[in-house]
Amino acid sequence: MEQETIINIRDEKTYPPKPVYNPQVMNPWKNLISLLPFLLLFGMIYNWNIGLLSMITGIILLHELGHAIAMKIFKYTDVSILFIPLLGGAATGEKLEASQKEECIVLLSGPLPGMILGMLLWIFPFELDWMNSNKLAVYLVVINGFNLLPILPLDGGRLVQNLYFKNNDTITRIFLFVSIGALMYYSVYAGEYTLLILPFFLVLQFINHFQAMKLKKELTAQNIDIKQTFDQLSDADYWEIRDEMGTRLSNFKNIITPGEHQESGREEVVIKYMRNFLRKPLREDLSPFGLLGFTIVWLAFIVIPIVLYMIRTS
Repeated sequence: MEQETIINIRDEKTYPPKPVYNPQVMNPWKNLISLLPFLLLFGMIYNWNIGLLSMITGIILLHELGHAIAMKIFKYTDVSILFIPLLGGAATGEKLEASQKEECIVLLSGPLPGMILGMLLWIFPFELDWMNSNKLAVYLVVINGFNLLPILPLDGGRLVQNLYFKNNDTITRIFLFVSIGALMYYSVYAGEYTLLILPFFLVLQFINHFQAMKLKKELTAQNIDIKQTFDQLSDADYWEIRDEMGTRLSNFKNIITPGEHQESGREEVVIKYMRNFLRKPLREDLSPFGLLGFTIVWLAFIVIPIVLYMIRTS
């Protein structure tokens, strides 16, 4: 009876048409602009050691290009690479109906090329006037190997999450807590205080995750289908979901006024969040052997560099 009342009330209201989603054409200058503060801060940290700065920038670019190329192969849209000061880089893209296998390949395509190149340079070292191959090998393996650790938001943590508990909210929250603790401990223990930015962002991610769970619960209670995609939304569903976002999500309180059904000056931010919120779960196309295969590859690229190091230093 209560659900029927909700449906009747929604049917009696008149809603304006939902906004049309217009994918933005990525501006290549945006990537260059993001590189400038990245170089500035790293330059200050490393006393403007141009060789070291060039090496780290090249390693990060190779890493993110691996992600981006894999996204392009699997027909992700809005693919872009951004440099993040003090942290590294990020390759972003969108695919509303990606598969588990595609997501795993995209995640591994970042660190694995650098790991392979680094190990080859370890095995077959060479010297040039402007480059020490051993030093380059160490940086390639360490930076990419660190990314393979099973800690969010690193590639290894996201890989483990996608393989084993992507759709389990309880384990995801536990994994977030463990990742926050591990990153804080390492940052303080190793004296790498700039890495404390990562657990800070994870705390924000946990808050956003908790708010999204409450939003899903409320929308379900209002008999709004949250399993549909953004393109499938009716006008009524769009504005009702938007109202709840303005009520329950702190990031949107300055953008959305619940009950006022008109586009804001930052409606594209609302649309982007809603598209991701309604994105279908990863299509589970991995067999038990597929899960095992990706797990073995991931562990192998953590263990093999350690073994090579032990052999070379023995």
